Amino acid sequence: LLLGRLIQLHVFRHAEFLQLARENAAKISPLYPPRGWIEDRFGKIIVSNETKWSIVLLPYLVEGPERELLAGRLERLAKIPRAETMRLLEQNTGYFQPIVLRKFIPKDLATRLMESREILRGVSVEQRPSRKYRHGNLLSHVLGYVGEISPSELKLFEKDGYLPRDYIGKDGIEKQYDRYLGGKRGGQRVQVDVRGRPVRLTEMVEPIAGMPVQLTIDRDLQEVVEEALGSWSGGVT
Repeated sequence: LLLGRLIQLHVFRHAEFLQLARENAAKISPLYPPRGWIEDRFGKIIVSNETKWSIVLLPYLVEGPERELLAGRLERLAKIPRAETMRLLEQNTGYFQPIVLRKFIPKDLATRLMESREILRGVSVEQRPSRKYRHGNLLSHVLGYVGEISPSELKLFEKDGYLPRDYIGKDGIEKQYDRYLGGKRGGQRVQVDVRGRPVRLTEMVEPIAGMPVQLTIDRDLQEVVEEALGSWSGGVT
């Protein structure tokens, strides 16, 4: 009798349990902190942040024929080729690993996709701060830059709490003071229904913004020097 009951639970009611699991799925979304700004010796901000949006697909919320339908809708709404979406879904090895379809999309597209979320099950428009170097290439050799963490870097820094898709300093000041500038990532767990729509917020940890870093460089003087030197490299502190 017990064996028969187990067979019924594990085989005949598998589809029912799977549906219940999907109905109670929780979407975990990272909340990225703004990096600390960088300022010159007089407190003039050289590097700040601006908001960027990305299109992220959560494959565990889209299965079977729904994937073809979703790929067609993304092609129509976001100009992402249907074949590209299907290829990324097929190549994805982590069932719960988000797929980034597009980075740094225009705000109007982000708004349009958010307004269409009823028909875009499994698609999330992710918002995160991005670096803004206010004076272009001025001091670029000193400031460095920020980029997505690489697999080799992740192996080195995973013990410090870094995760895939995090951004870290790659060179210059951004790299040297990354532990101060980077802040601390937060996150939120949202219960979603069978269509991937948020039902309620179940848990939230606010991100902690990075700390500002003040340099000994005079931005205005450096600009004058670089203009005077032209193609020659040099610097003044």
